[in-house]
Amino acid sequence: MVGFVAVTDEFSLIGRIGVASLKTKVNASFGGLSASDSDTATEPYVGVGIQYAITKSISLNASADFSKAKFEGESGNVRLYTVGAGYQF
Repeated sequence: MVGFVAVTDEFSLIGRIGVASLKTKVNASFGGLSASDSDTATEPYVGVGIQYAITKSISLNASADFSKAKFEGESGNVRLYTVGAGYQF
């Protein structure tokens, strides 16, 4: 789910919540031997961002999404940073 809040005519704040399927893969090697394993988990995520409208049709945006990945009972933070452009018809 995504929500937009207009701060000015050009700037908007973006809020995002949802569910992500995260695959964690671990690779190891030692003395010529190697091994790998993976684990997949479905986790909630939240995101925040900003949007700048250059014109009524063209906009630029930057955002960050946050979640947790899990592997065999352990967990770690996952972050996704994006920048992009949009065109609205």
